[in-house]
Amino acid sequence: MKSIKGILDKVWKGLEIGRKEEEAGIWQYWRDWIGEEVSKHSQPQFLTPWGKLVVNVDSSVWVEELTKFRKKKILKKLNQHLRKDLIKEIYFRVGELK
Repeated sequence: MKSIKGILDKVWKGLEIGRKEEEAGIWQYWRDWIGEEVSKHSQPQFLTPWGKLVVNVDSSVWVEELTKFRKKKILKKLNQHLRKDLIKEIYFRVGELK
């Protein structure tokens, strides 16, 4: 007979609730973690199950700036704040900011 704790642990892992809580930090603290200047022009959209963060940016100029010059730093900073390598890649694209 399996314990209730064992069953709940399996359900918890299956729902990936812990990961969802970590992901929520990306949206909640985006501005604080990457700075006001960049956050005025960008907004995270979703994180794929394999760790690709898709970020909408308000212009192609900012896409180029973030992709060429700031991507590695932003990736490192986000993972440091999350305290794990949850994000493997960042993809910046022109899109609507809400």
